Amino acid sequence: AKKTLSPQFNESINYNKLRPEELGSSVLQVSIWDNAKLGHNSFLGEVRIDLSAVDFSNTSPRTLNLQEAGSSPLLLDEDEEETEEEKRELEARMQRMKEERLRQEQEEVQRRKEQEQQEKEREERERQLEEERKAREVEECQRLEQEQAERQRLKEAEEREREEELRQQREEEQRQKELELQEKKEAAEKQRLEQEEEEKRTKQLEEDKHRQLQQQQEEEDMRLQEEEHRRKQEEEDSVQREEEKRQKELDEDIRQRQLEEERHQKQLEEEEEKRLAAEEEKKRL
Repeated sequence: AKKTLSPQFNESINYNKLRPEELGSSVLQVSIWDNAKLGHNSFLGEVRIDLSAVDFSNTSPRTLNLQEAGSSPLLLDEDEEETEEEKRELEARMQRMKEERLRQEQEEVQRRKEQEQQEKEREERERQLEEERKAREVEECQRLEQEQAERQRLKEAEEREREEELRQQREEEQRQKELELQEKKEAAEKQRLEQEEEEKRTKQLEEDKHRQLQQQQEEEDMRLQEEEHRRKQEEEDSVQREEEKRQKELDEDIRQRQLEEERHQKQLEEEEEKRLAAEEEKKRL
């Protein structure tokens, strides 16, 4: 019966192994308990009926009041006088009932101890599962870090390959320019030889102009090379700063996770200490 202060059980109990001739020397004990989900069950009362005084031919309902544990058996026929022998038998039955009740209480204590032990084992299993989960999380973090480092290594290798290709391309362009310049020089030299007598002064002026242009071209090429080198250096510095920033963020994230795990572990230990202290206090009580 749940959620009521006036429970009605309406149960029929059959004793198949009890012979009719044994009824005159038996006492029926009925106890009522409050079933507590947390903690210990509470004893509400009991009724003990001397079956030797029961009129089994009368099937009308009877109302009996609950009594405290250890009270005298309830006799349905109060006018009947008991003999000394019946009193001794009744006292012996009461003693057996007390022993039986003591045995039941001991079994109940043993059952509660077993439940507490099972609860401790369950908590230990949960703690082990939590530790395994944390270990898996740490392994997953390490795996992610390794994958990120591998991706970074591949990215750096690709950047080096691109830089090598650009360098080779610039060298090829420089060689092409040199070939073109050489061809121009050869053509100018041939023209100079053909017109040496007639245009000596003009040729000299052209050569001076050509050398000046060549110097300017070389200076321009050198300036472009310096700008390219400076730009490349700035890109490398930017990539390095970005990598250092990502590494710092990763280290900070790992440190925060470690702090969170330490706080969680400390909280679990404090809860475990409180629970053990509460159990110790219950045992002392």
